Amino acid sequence: MINDDIIYDILVLIYNTNSMITNQNFDKNLVANLQKLGLSEKEASVYVYLMARDNEVGSSKIILATKLHGQYVYNALANLETLGLVKHVLKNGRKKWSANPPHRLESLIESKRIIANQVKDALEKLTTRDESQEFEVFQGEEQFLANEFQMLEEAEVGSAIYVIAGKGDRFSEILGDERRQYNAKGLEKNINVKYIGTFDQLDYLKKVKTTRPNFEFRIMPGLHTSSVSTSIHESSILFQIYGNPILVFQLKSKQIADDYRSFFESLWDLCEEIK
Repeated sequence: MINDDIIYDILVLIYNTNSMITNQNFDKNLVANLQKLGLSEKEASVYVYLMARDNEVGSSKIILATKLHGQYVYNALANLETLGLVKHVLKNGRKKWSANPPHRLESLIESKRIIANQVKDALEKLTTRDESQEFEVFQGEEQFLANEFQMLEEAEVGSAIYVIAGKGDRFSEILGDERRQYNAKGLEKNINVKYIGTFDQLDYLKKVKTTRPNFEFRIMPGLHTSSVSTSIHESSILFQIYGNPILVFQLKSKQIADDYRSFFESLWDLCEEIK
């Protein structure tokens, strides 16, 4: 949770960047605090570097100074510009970058507060339930597969499945020879899948996107691949634990599924869209 003390510390650190940028501990603290606002570590490093510069600089200098891979720097600059934290000018046909005044962070903080309040409201609703709920447990790959196909059978045409990072490659491995039938059934019913993943899963998710219609994914900065996957269906939530044996906890409740879907959408807005 972002509190006023953290906000104050970040703004003080930012406004004093030019005079203290040579202090490595200062850099680390500033990057860590910027991450609490939702920036990735790479975005925060690039922004801190630009804040210390008096003039515009090219991306090659940023790459050299931050010691980040070029593609990470390009992605960070694009995201920071979208957030209004940096800007560029063209000089001799090449982009030169500089940081915008740090007061833009206040708007960023306010947007986080709005999202946090939306998430809080959704979670608070989970404590007040009048409708009946059903809870089931499935163990082992055979039951896992049977339940996945049953969920497809029950799904409305044109509905969606929302997934929060788990071991997606393990999911495909368990499907095995049934994967084509599973994907064909999903395509037949025009079911969309939105997946929040991690940078560790990037290659896997790009491959899935090229082979599976109606599949979208985004990357959550700072999120690590977990052995637990959360799947949100129209009227159910599944917590899939990829252990030995695999376990699935399924809660059937339209209201709770709707609330979790709202929570997912809030997270989705915070994620990075990878082209």
